[in-house]
Amino acid sequence: MSTSPSNSNTSATSSADARETFVAAALVANESALMAEALQTTTSLEPAREAVLAAFLGLCRQAPEQLPGGAKSWLEAEVRKQARRRAPKGPVAGEDVRWKRVAGAGESTGIPDPTPATLLPTQREAILHTARQAASAPDESPSRHPRWLMPMAGAAVAVIGGVLLINRSQHKEQLRPTPEPAPAAAAPAPSASSQAREAPVSAPAPAVADVSLPRDAFLLPLPGPPSGVDPAQPVMTTAGANARARDKALETSPADFLAAAARQSAANREVDLSTLPETVIRDHVPTSASKQLPLPLLAGSNSLSWISSSVTGKRALPPAKAVRLEELLNAFPLVPGGTTAIAKGTTLTVESLSCPWKPSASLVMLRFQGAADGPRSVEAALEVDPMAISQFRLLGYSPVKGLENETLPGILPAKTGTTLLIELEPRASARSLGEIRWKVDGKDVPALQIQRIPDAEPSDNARFATLLAVWSMWLTRDQPELVDEDLVSGLARECAGSDLPKDRRDALVLIAKSLELR
Repeated sequence: MSTSPSNSNTSATSSADARETFVAAALVANESALMAEALQTTTSLEPAREAVLAAFLGLCRQAPEQLPGGAKSWLEAEVRKQARRRAPKGPVAGEDVRWKRVAGAGESTGIPDPTPATLLPTQREAILHTARQAASAPDESPSRHPRWLMPMAGAAVAVIGGVLLINRSQHKEQLRPTPEPAPAAAAPAPSASSQAREAPVSAPAPAVADVSLPRDAFLLPLPGPPSGVDPAQPVMTTAGANARARDKALETSPADFLAAAARQSAANREVDLSTLPETVIRDHVPTSASKQLPLPLLAGSNSLSWISSSVTGKRALPPAKAVRLEELLNAFPLVPGGTTAIAKGTTLTVESLSCPWKPSASLVMLRFQGAADGPRSVEAALEVDPMAISQFRLLGYSPVKGLENETLPGILPAKTGTTLLIELEPRASARSLGEIRWKVDGKDVPALQIQRIPDAEPSDNARFATLLAVWSMWLTRDQPELVDEDLVSGLARECAGSDLPKDRRDALVLIAKSLELR
């Protein structure tokens, strides 16, 4: 850029202000490639920049419905109109206006450097005509700053401020449960004309409970059924305090808790896994001690990202306390391929299959799916016949040490799905694996029978769920005499295929990388 000594400081300041304003317009127009080309126009004459910017402002204000697909064609037509209104008559001042790449423009503006083919030739020529004509026109503004600079600077501040507010709100981990709407008397709907006349007024926010949770409360596993361990004398530990805060949030609004937990997991992928509380692997429950297994309705979402970070980032196997099978299962949409029952919009599906690490055992895969129109109160338990089943255990849901007897959440949020795996040891002649007894909103639902079919081919979802279970057991050294690298890699080969979804292909790659680390 060439400037005269008398106005070099003024031009530099105006150029910097104009560049910031261009960036704001680019954010509004959502046309980063087109704006990047405009940013490369180098001239000391402010009217040229004003002409280019005016076209973008017109685009934003007059034709928002054309964004982003028709933005370039609209701009081409707009600048051609301006060019026709002020057609060039021979060489004019500012003929040296040219398009060139400014060093560091991509870094200073946050917009990628353009390629020579960013604009069509007709678009480039139209903008150049407009810029040349604007350069030859006198500046009617008495101020050293163009007329459009202050309003657009304000727009830029508003856009940037909005982004900062959004980012700040995302980093606040506060749960705001949705209150039950209070009954209101029916009133006639206001007419469209009255709505147009009324200015928008900020209504007072409804009074809701504001539940703040410490970050570590989101890192705890969600409660599973009592493990049968005799409860010890309560100890005021940090994990216990966080568990109580978590349970209160789950009781108030499980949907809000799960949403906040997902945001927390996405925002804090780098967690010091050594600081996680120690967990206890669940043991088999003999049917002589109990013939019922209460079933959890919810699962967390942290474990897969923790394992991936450890294996791919640190080239190390994760600690056992970071591996949670229930969270791995529910990182994928795994629906069993067996029998389905529906009650008040809530769906329960079960599938039985052979256990790959213990031929004498069977697995039951089941999934709860929340109703589409709202949350439901759900109670469910697997009930077995001690004459047919010798022992069982829920896979995953390893409780935090000292918190082995927590209370299960009883609300299944709308559209929330949870997949479980249960290992059972049937007696030789048993044909039934038990039944799922459940209630929805306090009312009994017909029990769902589970039949043992030893020779049945498992569904693809059940096969993949079994792979995740074996991988989890291998990582945590659960039953190492039965689960080894060969079993994991063999099941992974069975699940491989060219038509796998991307998330499952990525999981197979992660499993293969983890097998190389031991």
